[in-house]
Amino acid sequence: MSGLRKILNSSGFSYLDGILALGMAGVVSLGVISLSGVSNKQSIMAKQNQIMDSYIRGLRDYMGDKESCDLVLRDDSGTLVADVSSYLGDDEIKTLLDGKLSIEHDLTQVLLPSIPDSGRAVLPVNIYVYFNRNLQSNSGTAKTNPVKRTTASVVFEDGRYAGCIDFEEVAKRSAFTLACETLGGIAS
Repeated sequence: MSGLRKILNSSGFSYLDGILALGMAGVVSLGVISLSGVSNKQSIMAKQNQIMDSYIRGLRDYMGDKESCDLVLRDDSGTLVADVSSYLGDDEIKTLLDGKLSIEHDLTQVLLPSIPDSGRAVLPVNIYVYFNRNLQSNSGTAKTNPVKRTTASVVFEDGRYAGCIDFEEVAKRSAFTLACETLGGIAS
């Protein structure tokens, strides 16, 4: 037996070495698990960013149509407000996400340019959509609220909101004016 102990001890591997090796393996494993969690959160956030960007691009296209734009923007007692619920309801957003990620839009805000007091002006209006990532339900972290922006071209008459611009009508009027002037006439 003493010969066997001598052989085992001479190999250079003791209980202390075994415990140290297991401890180091545990530390490395914790690091890998931690990296995996961070990677998962980044993956969720990247997918949410992609969905929010897609939503904003779609909203911008939607508001390119005068009737749709007029559904989103309205004058509320002299204050221009945006209500994007006519574009995509919360149920449709959740369908887009396949129920895997929780994200909603909480609030919209309108930022107006400097509006002249008299005459007609067509000006860009910034619409900010505040999203709620709700990362807590997805990955156990606190909530964050990213903001995305889109713009709409709006007509103001004598300093008051008159409606969204009708690009189709503007294009027809421009083509008519150009045709009249090309033939030597004057468009009225």
